[in-house]
Order: sequence, then structure tokens, then C-alpha cells
Amino acid sequence: PEKHSVAHFPPRPVSAGQGSSRGDEAPPEVPAPAEVEPGLWTCAEVAVPAALADASLGITHLVSIGCPPPDDPTGGVRTVETLRLDLEDDDDGDLLTQIPDTVAFIRAGLSARQRGSPPGETSGDGAADAPDGKSVGGVLVHCHAGQSRSVAVAMAHIMRARGLEVTEALRVCQKNNPAASPNAGFIAQLTLWSSMDC
Repeated sequence: PEKHSVAHFPPRPVSAGQGSSRGDEAPPEVPAPAEVEPGLWTCAEVAVPAALADASLGITHLVSIGCPPPDDPTGGVRTVETLRLDLEDDDDGDLLTQIPDTVAFIRAGLSARQRGSPPGETSGDGAADAPDGKSVGGVLVHCHAGQSRSVAVAMAHIMRARGLEVTEALRVCQKNNPAASPNAGFIAQLTLWSSMDC
């Protein structure tokens, strides 16, 4: 399989709101999104608004996972294409049947990033280029904690894109997201999906 490198970014805590009414406490910190593959980010639900507002991430596609997923995970940002997945974070959660559509959605978001186009024009799949000519088209995958469901979905994409096995895809995710830890049921479903040669 072709080797890919993933850029390492220092953690960038994101403010989750205002401090206490006394004004003497700092706002709580929210873990920053983790780039587990170039242009593919995982995060906790609470980090989504700040991640979408961070132009440097170039997010154009969002996979929103919950049980149920939020009604409007983008907070009104209409330029972000969204795929909502209803998935429980337990061993019986049905990840397997949702993998094909999810991987296709992620691939579409990342393909816009890879194609690029002249500044000011769209790259396709809803992604537009930044004024400096850098192609945007990042995909953000979130679940409640950013550790199990979102990581399992990112792993499915990485397995397909790189031809990796489950354990290798998990290592790729854990490189920039050390908290990555899909539940045992998701690992089993990813293993089954891989064996089905889908």
C-alpha cells in the first residue's frame, strides 16, 4: 500500500464558553479536533462550532454522529455539507450498514481537497478554494466524546483509502488522537467489513 504522512499539529484548546459570573475562572477547555489523515478531523460534539469557525481547517463536510445526532450540528453554517448518523456507542451499535455511505461521503469531501482549482473557484463537491489559492475540503467527524464512534468512522475511511487492517488504521488515528478508542463492537464490525472485501 502507498505510504501517506499525516501532519502533526500541537493541541489547540478551544474555549467552550464563558467563565463563572465572578470572572475569576478561565473558561473550560475543549479538546481540539485531531487531524487523523490529511484533511480528515475527529472531535467531540462540543468542539464542532469552533472547528467550523476555524478557517485554517477548511471544513466543508461534517459527519455528525449521535443517538440521535443533533438536529443542526453546524449551528446554522449552511456552507457545510452534513451527513447525520444515528448510532449508539455500544457494542450492538450498527456501524456496519452505515460504513459504505459514510466512506463515500468522506471520500467526496476529501476529493475536493485533492483536486484543487484556481483561487476563487470551487473544487467541486461543495468545496471552495481559499483566497490564497490553497484548496479546502476538510471533513470533520464528530461524536459525543470524539473517541469511539467518530474514530471508528475515520478508521473505515483510512482502511479503504490505504488498504490497511483494523489495528493499523487505529494506530493511524491514535497518532494525533491518543484518546481514540472505538468500542469492541465497532472493532469487530470493522474487521468483518474488511473481511467482506467491501
